[in-house]
Amino acid sequence: MKLLKKVAISGVGVSSPIGTGKEEFFANLVNGTDGISPIASFDTSRFSTHCGGEVSWVPGRETPCKEELPLALATQVMDEALLEAGLSVEQLRKQNCVLVVASAVGGVSHLLAVKEHQGRAELTKADYGRLLAYPHHALTDSLVRKYSISNGALTNISACTASNAAIGYAYDLIACGLCDMAIVVGVDILTPFEYACFDSYRALEKKGCRPFDNNRSGLALSEGAAALVLEAQVHLKQRKKRAKAFLTGYGLTNDAYDITAPDPSGHSAAEAMRIALESGGKHIHDVDYICAHGTGTKLNDVAETAAIKRLFGNQAYQIPVSSIKSCIGHTNGAAAAISAATCVLSIEAGVVPPTIHLEVRDESCDLDYVSNKARKTEVSVCLSNAYAFGGQCSSVLITKTSE
Repeated sequence: MKLLKKVAISGVGVSSPIGTGKEEFFANLVNGTDGISPIASFDTSRFSTHCGGEVSWVPGRETPCKEELPLALATQVMDEALLEAGLSVEQLRKQNCVLVVASAVGGVSHLLAVKEHQGRAELTKADYGRLLAYPHHALTDSLVRKYSISNGALTNISACTASNAAIGYAYDLIACGLCDMAIVVGVDILTPFEYACFDSYRALEKKGCRPFDNNRSGLALSEGAAALVLEAQVHLKQRKKRAKAFLTGYGLTNDAYDITAPDPSGHSAAEAMRIALESGGKHIHDVDYICAHGTGTKLNDVAETAAIKRLFGNQAYQIPVSSIKSCIGHTNGAAAAISAATCVLSIEAGVVPPTIHLEVRDESCDLDYVSNKARKTEVSVCLSNAYAFGGQCSSVLITKTSE
């Protein structure tokens, strides 16, 4: 099927451990602010590590179960993105718009709240309400009702690639003319559930997150959200609004290598980037910046580096590659949405954010990781990578112009 419509990005919203709102987030990101600190919202005494990235602005943070946090985060970033796109809720109701939500853990906080009362003889009415709010699609349903989106909605739950898969799905819908506009929201919160999962197989860093560093020992879990308003370029022109950047391609692959470990050869990860570039009509020499998945685990960072070198060859050493997870940690299903937003903001500002805590270089990680200090440079073509358990590999292509 020939894709006819070019896809513009007209609005962005971000909430993260280093800032609420895209301006605060990006300013702190460029300054190399570390958002990882001792966790305050739940007891970590039973775990081997105690740090993470938490968003502190949301009303109700003091409540024990954080049940309303995903909706609060999603609403905040959607409101910000819609405001920048020049759309009120009333105007949105009139648009041929689809909502695509990405989340890895969904409403698990509701399930944890029910679990706290396991000793009761029977479930209460409130417990039944929490169980109904637990499935991933429940958050999507809440947003559909809140914003009166009537043309369809989808929930993607493909772990840490969820937001890139959601972005790709939205891209296809718009490019094929099935809708004029799509809002992509990636959101996940930090709960004892996923913290216990990652702690159980010793994947968490003790202090912070140090991607590509020789002394790295794991990732730092965190929470956050990002929203992107995508629309057909022709539709944007009809609304007489300006594009921030363009979504020009994406690639999704699977290495079928291992349930949790990435293929060390980087074959499928390289293929995802290649497909993204090819679908957007770009060459390896066009790329100005790669926003890496860069989790800070021993296996991931080496595999991603291998993938970049596999595709780009000697050109890999000329491309700035950085990991924003060094500042904000790993936000699971929201990670790729925040990375995509970072690419848009980097294009606008002409700045590549740094990889902080990179002190001792791993011999296997020998690319330009923009160590510890942001770099002022022209940014016109970006790749944003995300990988997930089960062999999932993804990359999206974001450009300054539609050409």
